[in-house]
Amino acid sequence: MEQIEERYLRWVLEVEARTPRYLVREELQREKMRGRAGRRAWGFEKRLDEEGGSELARECREEMKERFKEGRVRSNWEEERKKFFEKREITIEEVERKREEGEEWYGELERKDKEKQRKERWERIKKSRFSRWYREVKGEEIPR
Repeated sequence: MEQIEERYLRWVLEVEARTPRYLVREELQREKMRGRAGRRAWGFEKRLDEEGGSELARECREEMKERFKEGRVRSNWEEERKKFFEKREITIEEVERKREEGEEWYGELERKDKEKQRKERWERIKKSRFSRWYREVKGEEIPR
């Protein structure tokens, strides 16, 4: 999905296919889809915990919570969820604890992820051939 979105954005901007994705995202101030997908998944889990959603989905969520508390084998989805949070420097145990306490913290996690993506883009821009060319011609760093 990410690639399709990026191809569409390049088409809208009328830039060549060889234009790096990070430049397109920086120009449009767009983040990767992972943040939006994480927010939707977080909202879905929250609705299930608040007795929303389908009965089957709520039962699956309860079973997942029980397995987590008992430390039993996790499904592929649960492992993927765990890795998602670990990449954002928070353990799944902290996630479940904060959810139990009713703490609204996902916005902070999302803000940190956006900042991390922005820094990664600028690091890549600074290392790019354009950046080297700009320094040679202008004799200065790329303005931000």
